[in-house]
Amino acid sequence: MLKIRLQGTIKDIQWFRRLLERHEEVKVKEVSKPFTNKGTNKYFRVYEEGMEIAGLSLDINPISTEKTGTLEEFMKNAEKYLGMKEVQSLTSDIVKFEMDYEKDMDMLEFWDGEAEIEENPIYQVYEIIGNAIERKDTDKFTEHLKQVIESHGAEAPIVKDAADLLGRLTGSVIVVLPDPKISFYVAECMEFPVLGDYYDNLTLEEAVKKYEEIPADRINGIKGIGFRLEDGSIYDGDYELMSGGEILREAIDLVPHYKESPLVQKAIADLEKILSEKRERETASKVQKQENEQPEKPSIGKDMAGIEGARETDLKPEKTPEKAPETHSSVPEGTGRKQSVLKALRERQAKLKAQEQKGTEQKPQKRKKGEQEL
Repeated sequence: MLKIRLQGTIKDIQWFRRLLERHEEVKVKEVSKPFTNKGTNKYFRVYEEGMEIAGLSLDINPISTEKTGTLEEFMKNAEKYLGMKEVQSLTSDIVKFEMDYEKDMDMLEFWDGEAEIEENPIYQVYEIIGNAIERKDTDKFTEHLKQVIESHGAEAPIVKDAADLLGRLTGSVIVVLPDPKISFYVAECMEFPVLGDYYDNLTLEEAVKKYEEIPADRINGIKGIGFRLEDGSIYDGDYELMSGGEILREAIDLVPHYKESPLVQKAIADLEKILSEKRERETASKVQKQENEQPEKPSIGKDMAGIEGARETDLKPEKTPEKAPETHSSVPEGTGRKQSVLKALRERQAKLKAQEQKGTEQKPQKRKKGEQEL
C-alpha cells in the first residue's frame, strides 16, 4: 500500500487534493486529518493511503510475510523469476541469430532434447533450446559460436552477435580483437614528424617511393620510414622502421611483441629485399655507364690472330716466278719442254751438292784418341 505525506499550508494541501480529484483514474481511499508541526502554526502535514491508478493499487512495500513470505523466500523467487526471463530472452536471441545468419542449417543441430508441451514446430524450437539452457547443456552451441568467431573477420556483424551470445551463455566477457593490420608512414624528420613532409596510411612500396622523393639535403631532420601496427594490443601505434637509409632491426627486436609479430617481421624482410634490388640496379647502371664512357679496346683474340697471320706470312718463302724457257722457232715445242725440265733438275742437284759440301767444311774434325786438345 502506498502512503503519501503532504506537507504545507492548509491551502497547499487543499490545492493538491483538488488536483488529484481532477483525474478520475486516480483515487485515494483514506486521508488523515491535518497534523501541526512543532515550532510553527503555519505548516501542516496530511497522510494519504490506498492510492489507486487506473484500478491498480500502488504498494510501496510489496514484501510482506502474508503476501510473499519471508525476505529470503522472496529473494529466491525473484531470482528464479529473473532467471526465467533471461532464459526466454536468450532463447529468442539464439533463434534470431540462426534465422539471420544460418538459414540453411538445422536450428536444432546443436541442441538435444524433445518438446513436451508445444505442438507448433517453431514453438517446439523455443521449448527445446530453453530447456537446454536451463539444464546448461550448451557445449555444442558454444563451440559452434567459437568457430564462427574464428572463421570471420572481427568487424563482421555475425562475429559481434556470436560474441554477445557466447558471453551470455558462458557468463564471461568475450572480447574479439580486431584483425591485425600494418600500414606505413614517411616523415622528413623521424624525431619530430610534424616538421616537414609527412605521409601516412601507405603500403610499403608507396612508403619507399615517398621516401626517395624527399630530397636528401633537407635540413629539418633525418628522413625515414615507420610502421603503424594495429592488432588490439598495447603496442598499437607508430614505430620507426628505417632511418637515414638504415633498417633498425635491432631496435625493433628489442620489443618482444614486434619481434614475434609476423606482420612486423615480414615488413623488415620485404624492405631488405627492396633495398637490395635497388642497390643491384644502381651497381649495374654504374658499370654500364663506365663501359660507355671508356674507348673501345682492341680484342685480344683479334690481335693474336693478326700476329699469327703475320708470322705465317714471314715464314713462307717467297715464290719467284720462273723464267719461261726460251724457245726457238727452229726447235720443236715438245723438245724444248724436255730440255727445260732437265736443265732445272741439273741446277737443283748442283745446289744441293754445294750445300752439302759447305756443311761438311763447317763441321769440326773429331779428335782421335790420345791426341792433345789444342
